[in-house]
Amino acid sequence: MAVFLGTGLGLLPATLVYSYVGDMLVGNVRTVVFGLLLLFSFSVLVLLIKRIFKGKQ
Repeated sequence: MAVFLGTGLGLLPATLVYSYVGDMLVGNVRTVVFGLLLLFSFSVLVLLIKRIFKGKQ
């Protein structure tokens, strides 16, 4: 049960960001570009955080 809750909590932030960005992709070109940049920056942030935590161990 704890693994299920941990997985759900771990996936929640990404799900919220993807939903927000996906909703933005329906608008005009400027909104689409902004949404893609937001998604890209979120991905880079996750990779940087992963490297930081991996380097501390």
